[in-house]
Amino acid sequence: MGKLTTSESVSRGHADKICDQISDAILDALLIGDPNSKVAVETLVKDNMVVIAGEVTTKAIIDYKKIVKEVVSDVGYSLEHGFHPSSISIINLIGEQSPEINNAVIMENEEIGSGDQGFMVSMATNETDNYMPLEIHMAKKIIDSIIEIDGLGPDIKSQVTTEEIDGHKRIHTILVSTFHSKNMRLEDVRKTIINHIKYGECKLSEDIMNMIDGETKFIINPSGAWDKQAGPVGDAGVTGRKIVVDQMGSACPVGGGGFSGKDFSKIDRSGAYLARYIAKNIVSSGLVPKCVVEISYMIGVPEPSSINIETFGRFKNDLLLTDIVKKIFPMTPKQIVDHFDMRRPIYLDTARNGHFGRTGLPWERMDKVNDILSAIYLSES
Repeated sequence: MGKLTTSESVSRGHADKICDQISDAILDALLIGDPNSKVAVETLVKDNMVVIAGEVTTKAIIDYKKIVKEVVSDVGYSLEHGFHPSSISIINLIGEQSPEINNAVIMENEEIGSGDQGFMVSMATNETDNYMPLEIHMAKKIIDSIIEIDGLGPDIKSQVTTEEIDGHKRIHTILVSTFHSKNMRLEDVRKTIINHIKYGECKLSEDIMNMIDGETKFIINPSGAWDKQAGPVGDAGVTGRKIVVDQMGSACPVGGGGFSGKDFSKIDRSGAYLARYIAKNIVSSGLVPKCVVEISYMIGVPEPSSINIETFGRFKNDLLLTDIVKKIFPMTPKQIVDHFDMRRPIYLDTARNGHFGRTGLPWERMDKVNDILSAIYLSES
């Protein structure tokens, strides 16, 4: 047996992901009313109860309950499942941000100090067409596809295990657990999902589909029928608890904290986006097949306290690459915010559909490739 690697994903109907969506929907609403809003909002759900808490500094006035109910409605549970906009109770514990923290963030000359200390890690790899690790890429694709099948979801979990032998990967195991309609028999659920994946309905690339072979294991709803309790009725949810799912799965170390409910000044969010942006541009330039970027910040200080680029020996001088990155990429919170235009209401979409590996997200652009290659050429001439 070769090396086994596993990553998982969850759907927007999972209790933790519902919390992420509520927190980011509140952030978006505040940014619409005041693009300079400072926001740190957490959500807890259980049964038909939603608790929102945190701190904000904003000029915006929003209807918190309306926002919560809109998210709950979009998730798609019916009234009989006990988590429905017409039946939920909402507790609002959101207050004003600490003036000490606010003073550290708002600086002279319109600079933004880091909203917290911490280190952020992200990566890129050329093993998939969106530069995501294979296992998390597949797990997400499977979720995105299955949730569109009538009678399945909205609470779904997937897990993909690959086996690597002599540098070549194959799909070892695909696991899916999904809530389903009472009108669907368990054997029909299993057959539907297996056929859906095998016959290419998940829109995986041909290269990835070729990694699924006759020995690939398909494990669907191993605990049996799941048609009674799901989402917050079956399990409590909390914002930020799916941080590995939100990032690169098991392929990359995880730094910082959760993303959702945090505005652009919270460097554990914007810093992680920056790390991904740097790594993706390095890999897409063709210099290396894989790159991991780690950046750290200190609260109230704009410049990063450290940056480390790891190419696993595939580039001749990682220190040179680090120096180049410092010169051509945005590094301070204000530079990051301006470069990615992060004062816009773009965050609910990331909580619902993923933070990385999708077109349309500014940190997924590959617009620094020529700058990187030019800088390397000049350093060698």
